[in-house]
Amino acid sequence: MNVHNLMREARIAAGSITDAVIESECNAIASDFMELCHSSDKFVTSLIVTSIQDICATHSEHNPLVKSSHAEMKKTRRRTRDVYRHTQLSFVKLGGTQSTETQQIAHFDDEEDDVVVLDFLRLPPIHLSHKELSEGEQQYKHAEAKYWQGLDPSVSLFHLPDIVKVVSSSAVDSSERFIALGGDNGVIVVMDLCYSPPLPVRVHSSRSTDRASVVELSWSLDSSRLLSLHSKGIVQLWSMSGSYGSNTRKEMSDFTHSAAKGYFPCPLKNLLTLRPNDFVFVEGPFAGSGASNVPAPTQLVFHPAVTLVGTQNWFVVALSGGDILKVNSDESRRLVEIRYKRLNTDMSASRIGQNLEAELFRGHRHSVSSIGFVRHTAQMVSVDLKAHVFIWNYERSSQTGYGWFIPTRKYRVDMAEQVYKPAFGHPAKTLFSDTKQLAGRRKQTVQQRERARQSVKVMIESLTDPPWHVEQDRDFVVKIYAPDEVPAFGEIFHIVTLHHADGELSEYATQMYKPAKSVATQLISARITPSGQDVIFMFLYPAFTPKSPHITVVTLSIESFTFHSTRVDIPISQQQHDECTTNSICSMAISRVFDVSRSDYVGLNVCGKLLAYSLATGSLLLAGGQEPLFVGGCELMGRMGMIPRHAVVHFVHHATRLLLIAASKGSSSLHVLQLEDQNTRTSRCDMWQASNQCNLRILRNCPFQFRARSHHWTTDGSCFVSPEDFARQLLEEVVTLAVKYGDRPAAEPQGDAEQSENVELPGHTDRMSQTRQSDVQERDQQEDGEEAATPSQSQTGSHTRQRSGGDGATRS
Repeated sequence: MNVHNLMREARIAAGSITDAVIESECNAIASDFMELCHSSDKFVTSLIVTSIQDICATHSEHNPLVKSSHAEMKKTRRRTRDVYRHTQLSFVKLGGTQSTETQQIAHFDDEEDDVVVLDFLRLPPIHLSHKELSEGEQQYKHAEAKYWQGLDPSVSLFHLPDIVKVVSSSAVDSSERFIALGGDNGVIVVMDLCYSPPLPVRVHSSRSTDRASVVELSWSLDSSRLLSLHSKGIVQLWSMSGSYGSNTRKEMSDFTHSAAKGYFPCPLKNLLTLRPNDFVFVEGPFAGSGASNVPAPTQLVFHPAVTLVGTQNWFVVALSGGDILKVNSDESRRLVEIRYKRLNTDMSASRIGQNLEAELFRGHRHSVSSIGFVRHTAQMVSVDLKAHVFIWNYERSSQTGYGWFIPTRKYRVDMAEQVYKPAFGHPAKTLFSDTKQLAGRRKQTVQQRERARQSVKVMIESLTDPPWHVEQDRDFVVKIYAPDEVPAFGEIFHIVTLHHADGELSEYATQMYKPAKSVATQLISARITPSGQDVIFMFLYPAFTPKSPHITVVTLSIESFTFHSTRVDIPISQQQHDECTTNSICSMAISRVFDVSRSDYVGLNVCGKLLAYSLATGSLLLAGGQEPLFVGGCELMGRMGMIPRHAVVHFVHHATRLLLIAASKGSSSLHVLQLEDQNTRTSRCDMWQASNQCNLRILRNCPFQFRARSHHWTTDGSCFVSPEDFARQLLEEVVTLAVKYGDRPAAEPQGDAEQSENVELPGHTDRMSQTRQSDVQERDQQEDGEEAATPSQSQTGSHTRQRSGGDGATRS
């Protein structure tokens, strides 16, 4: 027994000695390892410090990079004081108020966490809104619907020149006179919309360049230049001042319908061609630093900086990695820029391929889908595929120590919408039904059922708010009413079923619903309005019981970064939803601000249906009669509102005509819906007065050059346009013509005769527009002030070419 105890004690003692030895050795090894790490850190730090001192002392080529890194570190420390507090100087707040910089720091903490999330969870669709309209808003909404009801629709189909095999992109210029069409074979055709059918006036035949499809087109403000982006990443800058060459007629032989009339369009003049490898920095602080290492252009637009003669030399290109480049196409004219000159910094100018000066804007991590400028100033706004909205100020405070610009403000639109789902374990409780026997109740007589129906109808009439959800079939209409506030644990919803034929109550039930979120399948499109004040988002949402798949369009104000109340929901089928995720069968266009209504409008192509609604009221004003949300406006009869599913919609406004042009991708024709203004002088004045008396926040007061003029000023006082705006427009037109024709270089002798075929004479206007305008004026003069004149019927689908005095071409 004693032997066993001794052996156990010996084992315990040996274990204790072993543990002590292991612990001692581990401590020694750990101490040696920590000393080695400390020595390595000191060696690396000493090596880096010594290298930096040598670089700064010897004026090495890496000296600017070291200085930029140090400057950016100091900037970051000032921006994030809480992180670097142990290395900061004392920061004293005077007067008990927080400084502007500190307030911004509290709102935007770090580069990864400085994005402000915006959501529209509590924003109902406009047709389900609980907002009560004032008397002025109701009058404006009624006058707007009446004004659109006075537009006479007609449809035309114009076939494009034979050289355009298949349309792949399209763009309308700011004057809404020209439309540029890009083909899948690299062809670019510019057509004059003042003619019917549209007349081709400029062309690039792509015979000597890569036949890559044109995926993006962008116009300058004065319509003198055009940017094109091709599928192979090639960016080209074109001028409308092209002249005939020796092989012009041979190259233009594909224009059969123009050649038959003795007319040949001029070629576009190529000013610049950039290939993907040209978007890599080759000189300056960014050269060799890895900046813009994914040079795949995705978007392009002209920068609003202009020279003394109105030329836009700067343009902006978005790359697939999220970087944005601002490129100067003609540095020789930089000294005569009168708006938004380049910032003067200590750094040398960065240059990309072909020795072009460029500036880098870095902040997006996803591909940019839209670029614009706030009120046409140097303040840039960009939107990427994940609904990030960045605001860029072109100033020294937005430039990092490395030299590139960072966003001043960052926002992200939450792509989720507020929905409700039945609470688990709470089935619907039916309180009345005329089609089935209720469980646990005796069979009712006809009189008892009618009394029960009337009592339930009295209760339903107390539900004054619009229903949260409505669905209908051939026999019944189901309406679900939600309370004003729905807590997280749920609330009782009212489910009312009506007979479709007579609207009588069929069933009434209640059920517990809980709030939930439905995330959008994708962002279909994001467009910046022509006035530069709002961003329009178009989201695709999946089915979420009881709601079907639908498309939601919301408007975000760039100035206040709040959503307007004009949210529009358009229901679609499950098949259309699945097709939207794989094909581009939905698009939208935004008009300029109408003078008569002071509102801009959104045109939609929803799976082949053409719709248009007002940004001021959210009313659907252009649709087919079967559209459930259409309550008044311009009704499209039959198949008039059906357009190609892949078409891109454009707004064009000419005098008394409003055109909605659908350029279909994969087609060689233009689908044009023409809305002829048949409104009388009284109805137009009513619309104008209603817009002045209405206090809708979204009504525009933008400069006249960014408005669509639906009527010209006359001296008899019959127009709603202010004379000050008209006088200013006349003055600017005279200055523009003087600069345009006074600064034009002399043409070559042999090109003068041929170039005269496409000459534009100042002072002349489109004869077709004059004829239409004179018709409206004669009709206004015949009006007696009380009764409206009978509108004349317009010719539908007219294909007769109208001749112009000077805006078009003369025959050779």
